[in-house]
Amino acid sequence: MAGIQHQWEYRTVRHERGWSEDTPGDLASEASDIEANLQTLGQEGWELVCVLGDLNAAIMILKRPSSF
Repeated sequence: MAGIQHQWEYRTVRHERGWSEDTPGDLASEASDIEANLQTLGQEGWELVCVLGDLNAAIMILKRPSSF
């Protein structure tokens, strides 16, 4: 039995944080923005694979079949 082989298309999305020394940012608002972005990308067939981040940004790595 032969396995199904997929060819993937990858995308990296960087979400900058609104941090500054004077205004630490609104985490709830940032989370809402990220969620809305992920919902849109999901409707386009993208699947979240990994999230990397630090205090300055979140980097999201997504994939979808290249034939999408």
